Amino acid sequence: MYKDTQVYDSLGKRVGKVSKVINSDHIIVTKTGLISDEEYQIPLSCVSHFNSSDDNLSISLSIDQSCL
Repeated sequence: MYKDTQVYDSLGKRVGKVSKVINSDHIIVTKTGLISDEEYQIPLSCVSHFNSSDDNLSISLSIDQSCL
């Protein structure tokens, strides 16, 4: 359901896309870079809210990228 959903940090900067959900406790977010990709395991407790408009879903975090 959340696969390929855009994830944004608390400052509104894009972190990446959800690649999978683990045991309904964590989401794996992949940030695609020019040279290499980064992968973050983020607990759902860091999700501040889910944004939904039309068919577009995004996730906002309560932390910024420096905490990742």
